[in-house]
Amino acid sequence: MRVGLITNDSSIGITGLSRYSSILYQELQKTKIDIELVRPSVPFSHSLGLLGRRLGIDPVTFLSNYPVMIEQKPVDIYHLSSENLASILMFSRIKPVVVTVHAFFTYFLRNDAKLAMYNHSIHQAFDFLAAKGLQRADAIIAVSNYVADLVIDKLAIPSNRVHVIHEAVDHQVFRPLEVPDMFRDKYGIDPGYFYFLYVGSEQPRKNFPMLLRAFARIRAKYDRVRLLKIGAPELQVERDLAKKLIRELNIEDDVIFLGHVGDELPLFYNATDVFVFPSLYEGFGFPPLEAMACGKPTVCSNTTSLPEVVGDAAMSFNPNDEEALVAAMEIMYSCPETRAFFGAKGLVQARKFQWDPVAAQTKSLYETLVGEVKPNRRRA
Repeated sequence: MRVGLITNDSSIGITGLSRYSSILYQELQKTKIDIELVRPSVPFSHSLGLLGRRLGIDPVTFLSNYPVMIEQKPVDIYHLSSENLASILMFSRIKPVVVTVHAFFTYFLRNDAKLAMYNHSIHQAFDFLAAKGLQRADAIIAVSNYVADLVIDKLAIPSNRVHVIHEAVDHQVFRPLEVPDMFRDKYGIDPGYFYFLYVGSEQPRKNFPMLLRAFARIRAKYDRVRLLKIGAPELQVERDLAKKLIRELNIEDDVIFLGHVGDELPLFYNATDVFVFPSLYEGFGFPPLEAMACGKPTVCSNTTSLPEVVGDAAMSFNPNDEEALVAAMEIMYSCPETRAFFGAKGLVQARKFQWDPVAAQTKSLYETLVGEVKPNRRRA
């Protein structure tokens, strides 16, 4: 069986979604599947470049994320590694095809004035095409039961075409580690301070401003506490608003921003004291799972897919309740026994999410679809 895993050029280990692509590719190779990466083809021309500049977009980047063409390969089945890539299904009749849906919140939250993330109408138009493309897929892999329900309810896709295969964490990478003094010195992580850690963007659905307000209240009571934030802003306007709020809260000296940290991310989980994740909407939830795999006590919102991921191994709270977040952070700060309890529970919970069964279940789905298509080809 030959499989073409369609991903874009940026999908190499930077975000949770891209880690899914790269690790799934490696794990499927171990199952002896003949798999190759397939890239979107960008029909770039001078006219397209001019149009892109007029629209205020980079056409190469845009059409890599929302493709209209792909490299044609002699494969038995295609697998689109994220939902936005399903725009290709409106322009090409590749069959059979599986699409993994991670969240698709740009589309599902498009009518929510506070949480909508479109900064250009063309993104909205291509999300509409991707939604229509998903309806043409032979099978959907939903990374959580929550996402499966959204796909069935919001996109009217029959439930027998939607398969829940949870994502996983690379336990060789994300694990308890000794943190070298050289690393702490490099990033100014003072062992005399207590560090809360947040990993993610400032997208409105991530609820980062509430974390800042909660941290400011903790900081008002305790002197030697800091908040470390890792991750690109994605929307610069949201980063600017966060910086403005930090100034208003007078916590500029105690909130540290870092962007993409690459292979050093596991060290940051290990070098800090408590991981906090106040998100309003998640399709899966890589950061809290990675934190727990590193043995880090975790404070996590109790909504959407997150209860599926953290179970009872995190201190959960209602992400609309700032008082609850403050209380959880203060308990974690003041009680070493509580931190030890949730750190140990998190390690056990994280071990439930392994890549071997993800690859096995994905391979089984491929085999089912190819088995359904090949007899039809012979009859034809």
